[in-house]
Amino acid sequence: SGNFADGVRIEGLGASGTIIEGNHIGTNAAGAAAIGNDGDGVQAMIGGHIIGGTAVGAGNLISGNIDDGIELQTTSAVGSTIQGNRIGTDVTGLTGIANRSDGIELQASQSNHIGGTTAAARNIISGNLSDGIEVLTDLTGPALGNVVQNNYIGVNAAAAPLGNAGHGLHLKCGGNAIYGGSEAGKNIIAHNGLTGIFLVTSASNDWSHNSIYNNGSLGIDIDVPGISPNDPLDADVGPNGIQNFPVILSAESGGGVTSLHLNLDSAPSTTYRIDIYSNDAADLSGAGEGKIWLARVTTTTDAAGHADFYASVPGATGQILTATAMDAANNTSEFAMTAISTADVSAPMVLSGMFDFDPAVPPAALIYQFSEDVTPSLDAGDFTVQNLTTASVVPSAAIAIAFDSASSTARLTFPGIGGAMADGNYRVTLNAAGVTDRSGHPLVVTTPLDFFVFAGDANRDRAVNIGDFSVLAARFNQPGTFSQGDFNYDGQTNISDFAMLAAKFNTSLPAAREVPDELVPGAGAVGGRAISNSKPLFNDRQNLIGELRAIFEQSADLNMPRE
Repeated sequence: SGNFADGVRIEGLGASGTIIEGNHIGTNAAGAAAIGNDGDGVQAMIGGHIIGGTAVGAGNLISGNIDDGIELQTTSAVGSTIQGNRIGTDVTGLTGIANRSDGIELQASQSNHIGGTTAAARNIISGNLSDGIEVLTDLTGPALGNVVQNNYIGVNAAAAPLGNAGHGLHLKCGGNAIYGGSEAGKNIIAHNGLTGIFLVTSASNDWSHNSIYNNGSLGIDIDVPGISPNDPLDADVGPNGIQNFPVILSAESGGGVTSLHLNLDSAPSTTYRIDIYSNDAADLSGAGEGKIWLARVTTTTDAAGHADFYASVPGATGQILTATAMDAANNTSEFAMTAISTADVSAPMVLSGMFDFDPAVPPAALIYQFSEDVTPSLDAGDFTVQNLTTASVVPSAAIAIAFDSASSTARLTFPGIGGAMADGNYRVTLNAAGVTDRSGHPLVVTTPLDFFVFAGDANRDRAVNIGDFSVLAARFNQPGTFSQGDFNYDGQTNISDFAMLAAKFNTSLPAAREVPDELVPGAGAVGGRAISNSKPLFNDRQNLIGELRAIFEQSADLNMPRE
């Protein structure tokens, strides 16, 4: 402490891998008053260091310095770990001893990890006279790939207010993760004099799942100071693409759950991750800050760039709610304008229903999305699944339901019948009686869902023919989905699928209105299902197998035994 330049300066090719732990840098021996160094507390021009640590006594007290607490400078300063330090406070972490500039400055420094997922790895970066953390470029290059996780930025060791005078985080470079990821990994970014997070340039900055509240200006601010308004098709350019934020249309609470109706206007035909937060209060602009992360849902815009969607989160009447949107490249938006939840007065509805015959992860499933959380009242007995072709009903005991409360989505699978459904035309009726939201409002009566199952029909044209065979041959002995020839949903396109296709080759499944009530003798029943024969391409089964074998050997190099 009290040096005329930096407290610790690391430079030169042989200086990488330095460990700095258990020091008071810029304070007296008691850690109670400033004896500042005239430069930075720690400055490194080369990388690979450990500053602090998670063991008892490994953390440093870096406070009271004339410039930054820690500065990692140039693209050569790569890959350091900063954990367990108190930067801008006294030794207790409760009272401020300010560094007169930033707590931490990363100037072109890359791939550093600040904090971690445990309390011992947490840095307290508070009480400094400029920004908590500043990330910027210089002539050697940008500061990329830095991770900031589980730090207190603007609060003391007891999470009480001890704000930095500037921004909590000031980002002038892209590709950085200010990343919570879980409750254990969240940063608290609060009580700072300006914004919680201010992004000036670059893209692909992820700041999801943090606790951001009570900052002097916006919780998140992109580009220029103030709210960046949404624009049609999100066509504007700038940091993080100036990603449009969601709009909360309504929020209704009942039974400990709040149901939200939201929309997003952004780039067409694009999938977004929506994170939903609550807070004690909105800031004066009306935009939210996000003290408590509640849930994540996904939504996909249509060709016009619009998505209308619902989500359910824990909470009661009077919640102050906001949300962010993030694209696949981790470009995250500002917080949405807040909405206050009111008492639930709306009946739940079915928003969509579909048969997912071609899942990326087997088995096939029925998927229903509701406007609200109906989990407590929904069970397999509420669904009647009829095979109209065979005049049979799938027993409710054969149906399993997995419910995602955040997106209010039910996924029905059929383990009781081996996972794969029998061929036929199906009708699913959701019996609304007895299905309610958490406030007791009954489900609005829905239209039955019709779909068909026809193993071997890869292209879903209701016929098993040479087109389906070509699909199977192209994917033979490779991982695949139903539309790639995996007709038995075992994750592979193989000889078993070939056998299923061969058994039905040149047959078709009529639409439900064409199916007779009784099977007609000689109508080409396959496995007890009403399957009709088209005009035969081959004289008999032996010729069929022989012809298929010849084609298959050419396209997939399959060496089948001769019959």
